[in-house]
Amino acid sequence: MTPKNIKINDVSEIAKFDKIAMPDPKKAIYGIRTNEFLQNAKMDGVKDKILAVAGVPQVVAYVINGEVQAGFINSTEAVAKKDEFGSIIYIDESLYSPAFIGIARLSACGEQALCEKVMEEFKSDRSKEIFSKFGLK
Repeated sequence: MTPKNIKINDVSEIAKFDKIAMPDPKKAIYGIRTNEFLQNAKMDGVKDKILAVAGVPQVVAYVINGEVQAGFINSTEAVAKKDEFGSIIYIDESLYSPAFIGIARLSACGEQALCEKVMEEFKSDRSKEIFSKFGLK
């Protein structure tokens, strides 16, 4: 994504920028995905313009404040803050590994009916619709 004052139509246009933020690939899953994308899209030349920050929220802050010309974030953050960006370009998903988010029942839950109800709710069509609305598949 880009700050409000910068519009792009294709991710390849970031090659002309001087500063691009991404989550730290040593600490954040979306930083790892960004590196995979840059390599698979043959955009390695952009790496010398990258500012690695702690995580997605920091990337968003740098973009919104105009400290960088573009940033790599996840789709949930793009959906949540869409009105604060100039451009949002969704990356071809074949160019990086998927990031899986899961739910598990903890042993501390025991046989509590509420735990079972929560687990079932996450599987429901209603929940899937909500997840989709916020950028999750």
